[in-house]
Amino acid sequence: MGAVEITIYSWLSDAFTEGGTTRYTFQEPFQEGETLGNLLNRLCSRLPPFGKVIFDSDNQRLHPQVNFIFRDKAGDLVRDFGRKLNDGEKILFLPIYAGG
Repeated sequence: MGAVEITIYSWLSDAFTEGGTTRYTFQEPFQEGETLGNLLNRLCSRLPPFGKVIFDSDNQRLHPQVNFIFRDKAGDLVRDFGRKLNDGEKILFLPIYAGG
């Protein structure tokens, strides 16, 4: 058993807090052999706001306005969904910014 640190930034964090903060961080335990995909689906079940603003478990994809950082790189669900988690890893969820 291990744990990953999950941080949710900017307006995405509003769904998890009372507001007034720009990030929400928590430790999430996982079982040996668990993948990033398993974790995302489990978080949707355990934390309804996660499914509302970050990961669409019905379609197995991030919501369109969300990016993530995994293993110090821009995340790619095609590449990373089946990767096994390691104890102490950090996963960051960030909104996509657009504009001029």
